[in-house]
Amino acid sequence: MRKLNCTPITDSILIRKSNSYLHTLCHDITERCVGSDGNRQASLYFRDELLLSGWKTELQEFNAIDWKDGGASLKVEDQQFNALVSPYSTSFKGAAELVAATSVSELESLNSTGKIILLRGDIAREQLMPRNFVFYNPEEHQKIISLLDNSGAKALICATGRKVFLESVSERIPGNGYNVIGRKGTKDSGKIVVTAHIDAKKGTPGAIDNATGVIILLLLADLLKDYEGEKMIELVALNGEDYYAVPGQMKYIAVNQGSFNTVMLNINIDGAGYKEGPSAFSLFDLPDNVDKATKSVMENFPAIKEGIKWPQGDHSIFLQYGIPAIAVSSKWFIDNISDQDITHTPKDNPEIVDCNKLVEIARALDALVRKL
Repeated sequence: MRKLNCTPITDSILIRKSNSYLHTLCHDITERCVGSDGNRQASLYFRDELLLSGWKTELQEFNAIDWKDGGASLKVEDQQFNALVSPYSTSFKGAAELVAATSVSELESLNSTGKIILLRGDIAREQLMPRNFVFYNPEEHQKIISLLDNSGAKALICATGRKVFLESVSERIPGNGYNVIGRKGTKDSGKIVVTAHIDAKKGTPGAIDNATGVIILLLLADLLKDYEGEKMIELVALNGEDYYAVPGQMKYIAVNQGSFNTVMLNINIDGAGYKEGPSAFSLFDLPDNVDKATKSVMENFPAIKEGIKWPQGDHSIFLQYGIPAIAVSSKWFIDNISDQDITHTPKDNPEIVDCNKLVEIARALDALVRKL
């Protein structure tokens, strides 16, 4: 069997690769939102880089809708209001009577057929989960969406007045996307699955959310290109964490339904490499031997600390199936996950990334995988 070149990979090489990957994912590819041409380009780029490092690859294809925002205008008589198009909504143009609700009970009692509904106050205090969202979907959210679906209303807005004119210009674009999986090893039971989502929120470069996670996967693929052990290692670029229907995650679950018991550990990377503060490994339900091995590796990387437990990532998929997990991130990211104004905005750009931290995380994960 032909062996790959096993010349040691220096940190300077990995840092140079990290910067190149970051430029490709955040500058050369302008959009990574699911269903877009850029998302497909990023997925195939990831696949090609895995192939260069000697990994067997698989594409898991799924249907997805891209979306184009054409702007919105809202008028009440001669007064105009600023309005934003709701992401992934269809277009609307027309005038109708405005009716309002501040609670679920008020929404239930509305006569809204042919009218425009205004949700304000308590009922509009938080973002609603998408219909049929399987990971977190409160009953109150389901009830509100059901009432709106069956209301007969023409449109839904947040504004004031009685008679309004609304124009919302947007377009849904049918498309597709891919999960990309790289594999090494022959023994399926007891496999280690390392994940990071490759998509980004529309309108953001998605540097730490989550180009850096994809970069660490690629660095790890390079570091493990000489791996010839029996234990299966999977590197998975999931596609849809920042998309309303999480289609890539749902596809991965569907394909692996019944075989999650073959996974001994998930390592999920999301929000890593922020320029300030240490990196963080959050440990979830690790068996004693894996916990000991992880903490032993972390001792050799003093800029990596144990982080608090946080559920807002793809590691939760594996936890729901009883699989131990490690969530890899930045301490800043998980400490400020609900309050910061960087991720999901244009501020999430390469300037906030420290590529030295990406290399350090990749080195630590390489050491951990080999130790296990």
